[in-house]
Amino acid sequence: MEKMRLPGVEPGSIAWKAIILTVGLQTLVVYGGKI
Repeated sequence: MEKMRLPGVEPGSIAWKAIILTVGLQTLVVYGGKI
């Protein structure tokens, strides 16, 4: 699985962590809603 690269976003940056947290929370909400 290749690492996603976004323009202007460096891995480990605050913006990168914010994106990961946002996606993670959305995933939890989706799975939580199905249960």
